[in-house]
Amino acid sequence: MFAFRLALALGYPHPRFLLRELTARDLAEWHAYYHIAAWGDDHIQEMLATLTALTWNRGRGKSEQPIDADELLPFRKVMPQQDPEEMKLALRRLL
Repeated sequence: MFAFRLALALGYPHPRFLLRELTARDLAEWHAYYHIAAWGDDHIQEMLATLTALTWNRGRGKSEQPIDADELLPFRKVMPQQDPEEMKLALRRLL
């Protein structure tokens, strides 16, 4: 799914066109950047989760536990770390 998001953000009609131009390292760097500063719908969801957590924590009672914004993003998937060789193999399987 990440390749589709990146292709959309960079103006490619389909990830296969984008992946022809990127190295595995390039893709890994984009993926790392995305986890630091997401864009698109994920970015909006993160902002809303942060705002919701801030609002909840500001108004919570003393006996209530604070909530973390990450707890409000249940569908977020944490991708396992891959080395560049694993990513090259995965990309070759797609093409």
